[in-house]
Amino acid sequence: IILDEFHERGVGSDTALALLREVQLNYRPDLKLIVMSATLLGKDEERDKFNNTEKNYEMETAGTKLMTVLGGKESCSILQSDGRQYPITIQYSQRSSPLHGALLNDPKLLIKTMADSIEEALSKSPNRGDVLVFLPGAKE
Repeated sequence: IILDEFHERGVGSDTALALLREVQLNYRPDLKLIVMSATLLGKDEERDKFNNTEKNYEMETAGTKLMTVLGGKESCSILQSDGRQYPITIQYSQRSSPLHGALLNDPKLLIKTMADSIEEALSKSPNRGDVLVFLPGAKE
């Protein structure tokens, strides 16, 4: 079972992990849990803290505590995948847009404003493609 983006923790993901770990320990020792996060462990120093043989509770972080919950060094492996970085340019729409509240209360206005901004970004992108757009989330 894969729990992805675990650094975006909440009651649901924490409860899921606790229940899955309970099932793994008591009923299904063959159950494999994969907890993924690009940022939970932070820098290399945190991985080194986990691999250190001495227990220093003052140095524990969320990532090292999670690995301990998952079974510690004996049961928990850290896999690292180095990704590629590409140069980016941040551009904000030059068009004036309605107030945030107006956009969120009128779905048609929101879609039109987003489409206009994306069209503007595509026309300005160097290769006329590859545009990353951040849109409102479920909370908004």
